[in-house]
Amino acid sequence: MIAASTIGIFLIPMLYVVFQRMREATHRRLGRGQHAGTGHAGAGGHGPAAH
Repeated sequence: MIAASTIGIFLIPMLYVVFQRMREATHRRLGRGQHAGTGHAGAGGHGPAAH
């Protein structure tokens, strides 16, 4: 049970940070900018006219 708690508290957040940094580095290396012009409508994917 101690091992499971240690994994949950330390290992999972560290893996998130590692993969997020790898993703950002890949985007920079490939020349992709922020999500400009990709058609994302904000939180939940609902635009103003969706209601």
